[in-house]
Amino acid sequence: MKTLRYIQKITKDSIVIRHVGKYIGQDVEIIILPLGKESGNEEEKPESVMGIFHKYANPDLIKEEKKAWSKAMQRKHGIS
Repeated sequence: MKTLRYIQKITKDSIVIRHVGKYIGQDVEIIILPLGKESGNEEEKPESVMGIFHKYANPDLIKEEKKAWSKAMQRKHGIS
């Protein structure tokens, strides 16, 4: 399937797509995607997830975190 990629800056509330003569009489799908990172325009920064689970924290267990891995291995494998 041959595709047509046409990049145009939107300056009005309507656009004109040219060079579609070979598609006359066919059903086509028109998708409008804003150009982002791939084109070098407006690089999006990822959102931080730091602290996202803070509301689930149990302050009583925080002091046990340093020993959590070794305790889990002891329970699972009987390693002491």
